[in-house]
Amino acid sequence: MKTIKILVLSMILITGFSCSKDSVNPPIDLSADFTGNWVLYSYHYSGITTTIYEDSATQTQFTGIGFEILLNTFFSEDPNNYTSNGQYAVEHIVTDEDGNQYLYLRFVQINDIGTWTRQNNSITLNVDGESLQGFISELTEDTLKITINSTTTDLIENNVERHISQTENYVFVRNL
Repeated sequence: MKTIKILVLSMILITGFSCSKDSVNPPIDLSADFTGNWVLYSYHYSGITTTIYEDSATQTQFTGIGFEILLNTFFSEDPNNYTSNGQYAVEHIVTDEDGNQYLYLRFVQINDIGTWTRQNNSITLNVDGESLQGFISELTEDTLKITINSTTTDLIENNVERHISQTENYVFVRNL
């Protein structure tokens, strides 16, 4: 019996000391200068489209990866304006409810002029009457990473309703 108690106590001690404490995410360093000229280095997104017609709904998932990216973005301060000019291609993959995948190539031309506001790691971009809420996950002297989550709903022909939820990830490098 004494051996069992020692064995159980040993297991408790081993388990207790071998488990690490839950890691705490360090605070995000946002001390670098946000303003200046940035070049889009990578872009990808993912999301879900739900299409509703009468009493039935279908869902598709999609992902996209940018390539052949030639896009510059400039953020100025006082006033807080930004311009984004360039182009990129996207490999857009749609997966239907049966698991079938469809590949579409899309070429995107960007010529945006807008304003921005920032509070800590939150950023809002305003262009053409639309506001995009973003989250800055990294801001160093060389790198800027922004994630934008969006949800849109629109009514397409014959009372078909479409809901799109997507997450976009942008990685910029500073253009010196």
